[in-house]
Amino acid sequence: VSLLASPQAVAEQRTEWTFAGRVVPRQTVEVANRINGVVHKIHVVSGQGVRQCDLLVSLDDADARIDLAVAEAELAEARARLDLANDLARRQLELASRGTAPEARAVERSLEAAIAAAVVSRAEARLRLARLALSRTEVRAPIDGTIGQLKVATGAFVEAEGGTVLLELVQLDPALVAYSVPYADRMDAMVADGAASVAGLLARLRLTLRLPNGRNHPHAGRALFESSRIDPNTQALTVWGAFPNADRTLLPGLAVQVVSRFAAGSQAGEKR
Repeated sequence: VSLLASPQAVAEQRTEWTFAGRVVPRQTVEVANRINGVVHKIHVVSGQGVRQCDLLVSLDDADARIDLAVAEAELAEARARLDLANDLARRQLELASRGTAPEARAVERSLEAAIAAAVVSRAEARLRLARLALSRTEVRAPIDGTIGQLKVATGAFVEAEGGTVLLELVQLDPALVAYSVPYADRMDAMVADGAASVAGLLARLRLTLRLPNGRNHPHAGRALFESSRIDPNTQALTVWGAFPNADRTLLPGLAVQVVSRFAAGSQAGEKR
């Protein structure tokens, strides 16, 4: 590069930048119970990969099953009483239409049937609640991820109101990498790309990860977004990129180097 070249000319000739980065959790979920209970069984171990809806922890369900049986019996009784009330109301209405029974009695039987129908609705709602409570004795994975630290042991009593955390679930695929970009480099890249916006610039960048052993991560990544402010001490922004990580090569805390270059076919790529 000529020493007399303008800053813009220098920026336009540069198409690759290397930054220090670190792998961060894409998403960490603290999994908690939604009802009070005793931990009956833990079905996973730390480091295990799970899919959404996989069973993680079972609470003792004896009380919930008894409540469900009671609710089922109450509903059966309520439906039987409704059938009886409907039958009596129908007979009384027939008698009233023939003039052999007072109409007031027919109205009374109809009201009794309506009350019985309301009792059935209440019993059905009670049964749904019992089924829901039983389902909540099984704590399932809310997302795909990897089991982090287990927070409880078998036999522990856990309260829903106390905010008890049973375990942590960390999403590792795709991996999220945060890297620091000096503001000057960011502006050089925009000049080189001719980008009118940061979003347009990030969309045209392709990322490569250099691992601590000197090898590259086998999958290319893409830039997602940048921080909303500049670090006053370093005059740098934080940019986050996503990388495929099905084999969990990239773990949170890993120090890496991020090589950022323009994708083939972009404006800057065509100038190369």
